[in-house]
Amino acid sequence: MDKTLKNQLQGGHFDQAKELGQRLERLRSEFGGLQEVNEANQQDRETAFFRKAKKMADPMRHKIHTEEENEVEKQNLREISSIRERFRIQKENQTLELSRIEKPRMKYSRRRMELKNAEVRLCNLKQYDEAKNVRRMLREIDKVEEAEFNKVFDDKIALKEAKLESKQRADFGRLEEKLSAHRWKDYRLREYEQKVAAQNFTNKERDMKHEHMVNGMIRPELTVKPSALMTKRNHFKHTSAYYRGRQLLDKCKGKKNGDAVFIESLCGTHEFGGKKLSGTLSLE
Repeated sequence: MDKTLKNQLQGGHFDQAKELGQRLERLRSEFGGLQEVNEANQQDRETAFFRKAKKMADPMRHKIHTEEENEVEKQNLREISSIRERFRIQKENQTLELSRIEKPRMKYSRRRMELKNAEVRLCNLKQYDEAKNVRRMLREIDKVEEAEFNKVFDDKIALKEAKLESKQRADFGRLEEKLSAHRWKDYRLREYEQKVAAQNFTNKERDMKHEHMVNGMIRPELTVKPSALMTKRNHFKHTSAYYRGRQLLDKCKGKKNGDAVFIESLCGTHEFGGKKLSGTLSLE
């Protein structure tokens, strides 16, 4: 049309040239308006896609973090169960070992032995009343010494049991510290991933808005051969920040570049009972 307008001007057909010029301006104005509307609609769609992707990503990330947290707790419970089983075996082994320890022979004091010898001598001298008094003294001394001897033996057994219990408490305390550190490390890792994801969405949204602003400033071109500003590179839709909303939504849905999410056909789930699919069919 520009060439025709130029020829008309050169031929002196000014009225026709004026009318053609006005038509050309209206056409360019309408084309520019359509391009601007299309650009605005496209940007609105990308913004909606981005918001939808962000809305989908948050529950997905929360689900993954919950699964990771549950797995950590399961691992902690397995370790606690394992160490408790080990403690039980150690206790049983110690009980068996202590049951096989024989109580040593009673060792009496020197005074008790002297009184015993005195009793024997008094009996040999037929001084039975004195021997009876000595026997009474021996019974009292035996009660005290046997109680002390049994207490020493029982204390040794109790000391062995206390040492095992103390060792097990220390081992369990170290395990709790280890599990607490593991739990805290996993929590900090999830927190870091949450912050990185939030910052990632913020950066991508800022890049997308900037790209939309830049593309919105490009003047529409009504030409067969568009300029470099209107020419897009290969894989523009898959890499440009302009389509970041679509890209993120596809990623959240599990798509790859150029792929579509498989959805089972609705017709495959219906059973029509051999009826002909003509007219209107009501399914209850």
